[in-house]
Amino acid sequence: MRLLRLLADGALHSGVELAEALAVSRMTVSNRIAAWRAKGVDIEIVTGKGYRLSQRLEFLEIEQIKKELEKEFPERNIELQVADIVESTNDTAMTHVSQASSPVICLAEYQESGRGRRGRKWVSAPAGGFIGSFGWKINAGVGALQGLSLAVGVVVVQALESLGFEGLGLKWPNDIVTHKGKVGGILIELSGEISGPSVVVVGIGLNIYMPLGVQDNPVDALIQSESEIKCASRSQITLAVLVAVAKLLDNYVNTGFSFWRQAWMDMDAYAGKEVRLTGYNVLVQGNERGVDQNGAILIEMSDGIHAFSGGEISLRQITS
Repeated sequence: MRLLRLLADGALHSGVELAEALAVSRMTVSNRIAAWRAKGVDIEIVTGKGYRLSQRLEFLEIEQIKKELEKEFPERNIELQVADIVESTNDTAMTHVSQASSPVICLAEYQESGRGRRGRKWVSAPAGGFIGSFGWKINAGVGALQGLSLAVGVVVVQALESLGFEGLGLKWPNDIVTHKGKVGGILIELSGEISGPSVVVVGIGLNIYMPLGVQDNPVDALIQSESEIKCASRSQITLAVLVAVAKLLDNYVNTGFSFWRQAWMDMDAYAGKEVRLTGYNVLVQGNERGVDQNGAILIEMSDGIHAFSGGEISLRQITS
């Protein structure tokens, strides 16, 4: 990641200059350039002159984020861990919160093995997205956390809207979307007893800038123009999401999903649309009618409205 930090100014840097700054050989620089390009980083090679980045990288302002987080939660002792590169922030958060009493937030500039629902891979641009996980111990059983992923979606969208972003919606159960495609996702992992306590890890991925190599897929990003850049920096977006989700986790056992249900319905990008649910032992088609008090999706079919839930169920709009 040090190599990308050196290139982040967008200027041309010679192989000699980079090798000296990194205290490595020019061959090592060349190999690292090739490795980042293989990951989708758009590094231009200018023959005889050197290398430069053709995409925007915006590294987190860690000290400012820590300072503001401490102001918001002066008595919570939330540990903030930040890494340049991790395999999975969810794994890091789960390891920490399982062994410590204090909550933890794990952030990364780049994630090697990000994952979403149903084991799918989550791709994010280096220094170009929100990659973070929240590890919390909850003094209640896992049943008290029904609908949590939907509530997380609500507060994330609210945080982004407070910064000036528009056109955001939610897709059941865990996606943040625009009319162009998916801009973010949420992954909840739980462990604990029926009567409590429980450990919950909330992983969130947001495309702040578009990850290269996925433009042909139904994926979108928060910032794609100069006017959107003026809304907020990557660090401001990160801080807003951290504060919103941490407050939610601190109070969710008291509110439950019913408190957030109407807000979710107001953000529902598929309300009233004809959809298909597919997954383990599920294959139904009908009109989407929001969610119930527990966060289950409601589908109107010929024989009435039915509720469906489960981590293996996927929703798709039917288009003619």
